[in-house]
Amino acid sequence: CRNDRLPIHQLPPELLLSILDLSLRGPLNEAEQRRLVSLQMLSTVCCTWNGLIHDCPTLWATINSHDHPSLIAKAIRISGSVPLEI
Repeated sequence: CRNDRLPIHQLPPELLLSILDLSLRGPLNEAEQRRLVSLQMLSTVCCTWNGLIHDCPTLWATINSHDHPSLIAKAIRISGSVPLEI
């Protein structure tokens, strides 16, 4: 990625994933209702974030019944054997 020298990319991947996961949790679960959409958007920030987000099954294990069917299918595929939270 061309932005690999930015300070945020110096963080260990586990820490960045924790930060991303926390950013998806909002007051009164507002962010949880749009979690998959937010993950999709965050994955477009750069190739580093895309790789991290798509290689972390636990980020995709929370599904809301209001999510678009294609996003639900993607979440199920990426989450793999991780137990789903619906």
